[in-house]
Amino acid sequence: MNTDYFKNVRTTCWFVVLFSPVIYVGIIILNFAYLTVPARNLAELSSGLIYPTFLISLPLLVIVIGLFIIFIGKIRFQDLGIQKGKISEAVAVTLGVWILLQLILMLTSVVYGKGISLDDSWYDPGVRVVIGMFAAQLLGNALSEEIMFRGFLFPQLYLKIKFSKQSGKKKRLIISILVSQLCFALMHIPNLTRIKIPGISLYLNLVTLLVLGVFFTVIFLRTNNIFVAVGLHTLLNTPTPLLWSPITAGAVVFVLYIGVIIWWPKIQEVITGVFRIWYNDIPG
Repeated sequence: MNTDYFKNVRTTCWFVVLFSPVIYVGIIILNFAYLTVPARNLAELSSGLIYPTFLISLPLLVIVIGLFIIFIGKIRFQDLGIQKGKISEAVAVTLGVWILLQLILMLTSVVYGKGISLDDSWYDPGVRVVIGMFAAQLLGNALSEEIMFRGFLFPQLYLKIKFSKQSGKKKRLIISILVSQLCFALMHIPNLTRIKIPGISLYLNLVTLLVLGVFFTVIFLRTNNIFVAVGLHTLLNTPTPLLWSPITAGAVVFVLYIGVIIWWPKIQEVITGVFRIWYNDIPG
């Protein structure tokens, strides 16, 4: 894993580090109490194009990340992994994974003997809702979670936790990943209890979220690109399959996710080569 990323990250005070996830969870609870109905009304007015998740995510982006972390904590955009030059690479990766997903779904559908047909979601709930759900993840939920727990909390813990020289970077890396992603998992408790997930299922969900959080952190470290993590997080939450398939689209995305981690250097090399050819072919 590439830890060179941390060399240029500015740290903030422990107050901001410790209270940012607390405020994050507090706003989630307030959102459920006061924004759920207006968000649903707006979704109905827009025929699902403005999905409730997007509106509920806005206070997290504005208040926690914008006001508390950036303004009060004096954290720069680049300290959160937000770099304009990384967007095109992330778009290429996300689009590539999505296209591979469609090809796999098409192949399995043909093998299964069902032929090629649109996924049922494009009929019910419909095109607008499907697009709205994807956009709400990309520009709202996945974006806020990646910036908060991978872009901010994880690097800050890594830089601020101190061990003896004998412990080395490895121990610090493991602990900062586990602590930050445990916070990521626990952050989901208000929503899991709201939708009444029962006893053992609640704990299993939390363990799954912890594992996913670790995977998201690994992809962030591997690619050094928070936007790649956002794109793949979005696809994992809302795979947006075009075609019907007997296999679960989310499971395919997860396998492709692992593929990105394993073959990232080669993937990055291909993307760089394609962009070089593209820009050389542009007149002027």
